[in-house]
Amino acid sequence: MHELSLAMSLIELAEKETVDSGNSRILSVKVIVGSVSGVDPDAFSFMLDLAKKNTMLEFAVINLDIVDGGELRVVSIEVE
Repeated sequence: MHELSLAMSLIELAEKETVDSGNSRILSVKVIVGSVSGVDPDAFSFMLDLAKKNTMLEFAVINLDIVDGGELRVVSIEVE
């Protein structure tokens, strides 16, 4: 499943951005998933829940917004 590699990449990106900004905790992440992006939102959400264990996202809320189109994009990362 490519959703697992996408989930791991999202976590890596979010952790890097958080550390680079001098923060240590991720509260939430908002992601846009295009309806024709080739990403199964349910599988992606499941993989994110599995992959975020023992990371800075472990207790973060991850919001997936399904939109028309083919994009997959992190819209915001709320940190503390």
